[in-house]
Amino acid sequence: MKERLFTTTANRAQASVTANRKEAYNSLINQMAVLNPDNWDHDNPRFGDNEVRALCDVLHVNQQEAHLGFTEYKASGGRKIPNKMKKLLMAVDTLSPSNADCERGFSTMNNIITEYRSKLTTKNAFISSVGPPCRQWVPLPYVKTWLGKGRRAAHSTSCMARRQWTESHVSCWLMYIGLKDNYIKKLEEEEVTGPDIMCIQKDYLRNTIGMKGGQIELLLQMRDGHLKSESNADLQTNSSMSSSSSSGCGKSKADKGSQTDVSPPRSETEPKPNPQPSGPGSHDEDTPPQHNDTVSSGVSLPLSDYHPFDEQDQHFKYVKHSILPPETGVENLIAPCHEYKSLEIAHKLEPEKLKAKMASEVLRFACACMNMRTNGTIHFGVMDKVKGRHQYGEITGVPVKKEDFVDALDNIERCFKGSDQQSDARACIRNPRFVEVVDKDSVNNTYVIEYDIVPKSSTVKDKLYSVGIPKFNEKKKKVILKKKVPYCRVGANTPQIQEKKLVLFIQGLKEKDAQRKEAESSYSQSPVEYREDQKRKLSILLTCGKKYMDNSLRYIIVANKLLPEHLDNISFLIHMNPFCVFDFDPDSMTSGLCGKYKEHRAASLHFMQDYDKAAGLSTDDLVKNLKLFDRTSWIFCNGRKDFLGGEKNCDEKTWIKTRTKNMKKAVSIICNDILPKHSFVVVFLLMSDIEQQIVEIFHEFYTEMNGHEDLTVISESKENFKKWSNLAQISCNMAILKNISIVDMPLSHVDATVQSIQVSKNQSAKRLPVFSGGLCFLKSSKEDLLHSLEVISIDQCDDTKLEIMDKDELHRIEQEFYRGGKITWLHFLLADKREIGKIIQRDAFNEANKIMENLVYRKNAIRSIESIHVYHHPGSGGTTVACQLLWSWKSKVRCAVVRQSQEINTVCEHAVCLRELDERDQNICLPVLLLLDDCNANYTDDLRRELSNAIATKKISPSVLCFILLICKLSHDPERMLRDSPSQTVAVTHKLSDAKKVFFSKKGVELKLTFEPEFIITRLRGTLQWTSLMTKCSSILCFAGMFFCHSSERF
Repeated sequence: MKERLFTTTANRAQASVTANRKEAYNSLINQMAVLNPDNWDHDNPRFGDNEVRALCDVLHVNQQEAHLGFTEYKASGGRKIPNKMKKLLMAVDTLSPSNADCERGFSTMNNIITEYRSKLTTKNAFISSVGPPCRQWVPLPYVKTWLGKGRRAAHSTSCMARRQWTESHVSCWLMYIGLKDNYIKKLEEEEVTGPDIMCIQKDYLRNTIGMKGGQIELLLQMRDGHLKSESNADLQTNSSMSSSSSSGCGKSKADKGSQTDVSPPRSETEPKPNPQPSGPGSHDEDTPPQHNDTVSSGVSLPLSDYHPFDEQDQHFKYVKHSILPPETGVENLIAPCHEYKSLEIAHKLEPEKLKAKMASEVLRFACACMNMRTNGTIHFGVMDKVKGRHQYGEITGVPVKKEDFVDALDNIERCFKGSDQQSDARACIRNPRFVEVVDKDSVNNTYVIEYDIVPKSSTVKDKLYSVGIPKFNEKKKKVILKKKVPYCRVGANTPQIQEKKLVLFIQGLKEKDAQRKEAESSYSQSPVEYREDQKRKLSILLTCGKKYMDNSLRYIIVANKLLPEHLDNISFLIHMNPFCVFDFDPDSMTSGLCGKYKEHRAASLHFMQDYDKAAGLSTDDLVKNLKLFDRTSWIFCNGRKDFLGGEKNCDEKTWIKTRTKNMKKAVSIICNDILPKHSFVVVFLLMSDIEQQIVEIFHEFYTEMNGHEDLTVISESKENFKKWSNLAQISCNMAILKNISIVDMPLSHVDATVQSIQVSKNQSAKRLPVFSGGLCFLKSSKEDLLHSLEVISIDQCDDTKLEIMDKDELHRIEQEFYRGGKITWLHFLLADKREIGKIIQRDAFNEANKIMENLVYRKNAIRSIESIHVYHHPGSGGTTVACQLLWSWKSKVRCAVVRQSQEINTVCEHAVCLRELDERDQNICLPVLLLLDDCNANYTDDLRRELSNAIATKKISPSVLCFILLICKLSHDPERMLRDSPSQTVAVTHKLSDAKKVFFSKKGVELKLTFEPEFIITRLRGTLQWTSLMTKCSSILCFAGMFFCHSSERF
């Protein structure tokens, strides 16, 4: 409060005025101090009464009410604030100085703090006086806004040139454009300054900074936008300079200035800000110069991905007015370079002129790509410059006749030199691809036309290509060819190769050919599939970041037809107890999801029009009539065949015409009137072919929920998701759709994964990890068939009801182990849950764990079957080390213990079945860790041989790790056995390291406290007295018998 009350000592104020004001402020502070319980005099029952009354007079608060509240406040010991006192506390919290105090404080602040006193306003002074203390003020949001509006320091005559930016300036600008803080910090650590940010490239951001694709595009697009604006400003400045000078001299100076102006050297990955004609046909002739060519709307448009290169994806669509990444130059020869042409005017030309225009652009670009040995794509229907309200890279699409673009390639034979070059051009230039451009606000069909160029090394080796550009001659009314010349790619431009550089370019073709061949060889190798942790992603999407699914969120399910095999994997839906289900399957009640669900839970069956409140019902009446909070509301969105009086199913077009209105009303009422915002998650189950209806309801949910935050999409099929996402991207861009979607994860895996995070669950099967990062079920019936293996699951022993186990039982289990008994999986579970003491990990376990990590996480396996040997002294804990390894890896690989009594071929068959259980591709499976405890060498070798034969029979790649044999064997000299295979062998002896001795000593103290000394002494004394009467042989047998009773399994 002292900091908020701005007391001044202005040098112009009279001493008496200053003294009076200081006394008044001190009195006010003392009166407020009695409100703090720490200052109370508990021996004085009337403490603070006078101060509270005085404070009420100053702040114009009801004195009697506040005094009663203060009395109750003291009676509670300051633990509870009475309602009668809250008005007084509110008045104190909102107390601010008068305008006169602000002005006096402002005057003093000017004299003391800053020399720019005349540049501050009374408004700013008021904020300084009544705002938070400086040490609590967070300036970052204000700095972002300040920078975003183009503000600068008051003494600055102009904005600092980008080339003068320091690391701090760059960081401020990156914060303004919305780049993530961790990337800003890395760039600042790399000392990236203004000149660096002007020429920074995509590869550096990806490889050095570790930046993701979306953040890279954001930075580069914002950077290029600023470069364009600076370039335009420079051009305007130069033109004004030239107009004020003599025409000849002014022009030369302007040209010189534009060339020497400090602008970054353009990298091959950067777009050209103002495309200039770099050769015949390089200028887009359909966009003549206009005065407003550099005017844009300034609206931030969504980013779009390219169509997959050299593929025909019938489901892929572009969204109108979205933005493609900037045009690019040559990167790694396989990643295509891109060039854009808008055809904004040219598409209206006569067919002959249009064909000539298309041929000139395609063949020039193709010739350059073939000479550079790089893949490339030229796009028509994409803005190649800022024009009017269109932005650079914006997808506009063109209405076209497809035959005009196909016929444009008929000019290849005329334009290329010789039959060899003509046939090569035919082989390298792909037929045009027509990608539909979708627009929610228009029904007109427009397309982006794309030509892919694929110059294979076997085709273009040792060749330089030249092309004669076709051009329509208006006088002769026919197409004529220009001189055949070679072209190349320089950055994002396609210029003609100059004659003086032609020899040098030809000499460099051999190197380009070698690079192309190497790039093709590298690309032909099967890429390592990205392994996303879909379990974690699904958990986050369904719980909004929580650890488990609980009753704090409700769920809305939107589903199309589920196939019969899906209906066995909907337990997670039953446990989820959804608020409502939008079901687009008309057979759902008889043979689909609804009928299966009703076998376990009750549901109210509705149609979409049942949610219409047009009849005058209030929201409460609607909820009551439909029993929405009593049971799941099952909404049949496309009719119901088993209900004669209900709606009939219909096709897509009829549905959109007749039922879209009802769907919108139902979604709107649920999202806005019935359920609070962010209290529910909408889950789309895409289990069959996609139709437009389910896309329409996604658009509606996205609109009503103001975004994607509480939307989740689950699609078992990549094809179904691809078709759905290309239609849904009108509302939500593709990157976000991928972030909220679980794709190519079988419903059985989804079922097991979701159940693992549900608080309410009833599992009757074990859960095993799968390669995708999720989980799958090993049902009891299947586990019984794998009788030669003891399968160790992720939830091993989780069905144990620990709540019914008393402390004595837990103590007995722990005691049995430390008396020499064999470790069990229950010991590990109890130790993890801290029901018993921690199981000490020997040094050998850490060594074996490192070996496992090297084997499992190695990029390419050396062998399909690997081994880890654990040699141990009798009773030294070798089996415990091996079991600890299985327990720690049971969620990362599939683990099992081999039962030795089984035949080897049976073990092999069961091990292969365990590896491939619920996996789609036998080449992409998690390895199986098999423990062979005290097996003889012949058994181990025979099993390895049998497993190798099975792998060869199934034609599994030798670079895929399939099995890891954990061989645990007794040895009288374990350390000597390390010599046989030092990289994959560990030894367990009775010797303990110094660190482990400390742990065992602590454990010994714990056990000593729990055992009863009297019982031990009495038992031992009786045994010794009995043995003293016998011979030495009898004594030995007696001790052996005692040890046998002590631990029957070990001795």
